Amino acid sequence: KRSQKIGDGIFEWIPTVLRVPDEDIIRRSGLDTYMFLRSIRTMFIMFSVIAIVTCAALLPINILGTNGLRGLLQLSIGNLSPDSYLIWVHIGIFALLVCWVMWSIVGELRVYTQLRMWWLTNPENSSRANANMVLVTSVPDKLVKDEQRLADIFDVLPGGVRQVIVSRQSRELAAIVAKRDRLAGRLEQLLTAYAVKCTGLSDQAQAAGSSYVAPQHPTVRTHGVWGKRVDAFEYLASEIAMCNHYIAQSAKTRHEYKPQSSALIL
Repeated sequence: KRSQKIGDGIFEWIPTVLRVPDEDIIRRSGLDTYMFLRSIRTMFIMFSVIAIVTCAALLPINILGTNGLRGLLQLSIGNLSPDSYLIWVHIGIFALLVCWVMWSIVGELRVYTQLRMWWLTNPENSSRANANMVLVTSVPDKLVKDEQRLADIFDVLPGGVRQVIVSRQSRELAAIVAKRDRLAGRLEQLLTAYAVKCTGLSDQAQAAGSSYVAPQHPTVRTHGVWGKRVDAFEYLASEIAMCNHYIAQSAKTRHEYKPQSSALIL
């Protein structure tokens, strides 16, 4: 299911974001992203309430001051005389706002704790790999070359250790992965453009009452400017398949790559 459309206006995203259900954010982006957005929303509410209360309650009181200030200074607390009882209104509102802010922060911490416990104990989330994974950095060379010893050290974690994945360096593999991503992006662009073109021709044929004729597939050159032109879809798909085959073979020989000083504990 696609996300709700934000809109084309400059400020149309604000009501759309405010109407997004919390469950959708957690399901699509995870709990950490939701808590970050929730913290921003909480701060926005706090500052809005403080601004409204102070402007509505304190500015009229400052205007009633007897120090005779003019201009914008008339709106400040300096317009009140030191022995005026109206200063206690400032102190009282300040104390109430501080108490409310602290109460709101404690409430948000309770919500975060409850959501974190729910996230960790929910079977749908706890079964994911990222929920059962710990990244360990600065691993000594002796340990990074002995996965079984690493597993024995972290076996005290709840649930034990199912697998230890040591980070390894392979420039060739990284280059193949980057190439595959570029090919996949190019193939997606061509497929999207071709689908849009087919839809337009189909609508035109239907409006004219004629039969629809599918357009030809786009073509690419295999080897530079002088290369042979071939079907772009078939060529890119075959190149992506070759990259996937190389990546799969590299996974089988991963122990031959140089280990790094970090590991993932599952």
